[in-house]
Amino acid sequence: MLVTAAVSIAGLAHPEVLAALQRRPVSNASWLSWRLVTSLFVHDGGLPLAFNLVGLAIVGTTVERRMGAARWLVIYFVCGIVGEFAGIHWQPVGAGNSVATFGLVGAIAAETFSRDGAPTTLAVLLAAEWVLVYTGLEVDGTVGAVVASALCAPLSAVAGRLSRTAPRAVNMRLTVGTLALAAALCAMRDIHGPPLIVGAILALTFRRRT
Repeated sequence: MLVTAAVSIAGLAHPEVLAALQRRPVSNASWLSWRLVTSLFVHDGGLPLAFNLVGLAIVGTTVERRMGAARWLVIYFVCGIVGEFAGIHWQPVGAGNSVATFGLVGAIAAETFSRDGAPTTLAVLLAAEWVLVYTGLEVDGTVGAVVASALCAPLSAVAGRLSRTAPRAVNMRLTVGTLALAAALCAMRDIHGPPLIVGAILALTFRRRT
């Protein structure tokens, strides 16, 4: 978070830094390869930076506690690179770590699928709410984010009530909903769809090895 914040602030203050590190098509393949990583550390706006850091704090902390730092790093960067690679084809110019965080969301959805308990439901719920607000931000800017945030309160209340009676069923529904969102995003050629799917696959792979 600190590295991403520092580099992004430098990019906002000095546009040449953003231009040098952001995702964009180039003729030199070696430049393309490292841009898939550097574009995760810069943002093209102050609001996306603030929102993505909050999402990383919520989702990233949950994944690290559940899966460990090493697996966190693998999921974060593999999914981030997958998202940036998709961006080269679907949204050629851009930057931000939201694709990596969406990969962590996919990991939570898959990792909690076979677990019971309200804390597990809460973890997936927090991830789902962050995705909901982020989608509102992408679709309709600040107004969409505010509207999506207002929807989080009743969503939390309903999920909290259900988690006390049928946590396993709630976890499964949230997981299926997350993967359905991933499929929808891919269909819309949104760069956040592939990281969601890859994050889920990586989490399931890690789970089989433990």
